[in-house]
Amino acid sequence: MKILVTGSIATGKSQLAQYLHKQLTQQQYQYLNIDDIIINNQLFEEFDSKYNSYVPDEQLLLNFMKQNYSNSTNLIVDHYNCDIFGNTYFDLIVHVSCNTEILYQRYILRQYSEEKIKENMETELLMVIYEEIERFQCEKIYVQQNYVSDTEQNAEIIIRMINKMQ
Repeated sequence: MKILVTGSIATGKSQLAQYLHKQLTQQQYQYLNIDDIIINNQLFEEFDSKYNSYVPDEQLLLNFMKQNYSNSTNLIVDHYNCDIFGNTYFDLIVHVSCNTEILYQRYILRQYSEEKIKENMETELLMVIYEEIERFQCEKIYVQQNYVSDTEQNAEIIIRMINKMQ
């Protein structure tokens, strides 16, 4: 099963995806952090100093994914941008959101610029990623990841869905 864990930046998706991966070790799931793949394999167009992040080369990334993971059956993919994947690539999408006051504090702690904070907050408030995943033809789960203590409960919800789908 190919699972995408997505949501706005700093909502807790990586923490949840990594925890889920640990819980599913017997099923031999691979955990893929797309940002790490982009950086480690130089699959980017440039470094955006304004946002302090790499701009992925989407075609290079898709080719890399196809070459390295097209035969993989059990994947947990961790990324904020689901728009680059085809609408039938995943079997399950987990949309992670967070209380906006908590999310704002996370951005402050990460020392994001005011512009980056504004853009990321707008993404969450306008439910941009929620809208993006609606086009996908797969099961979807929506969870809130406000605190570390939410991780275990959210993973249990996801695992129940995985078991139901198999």
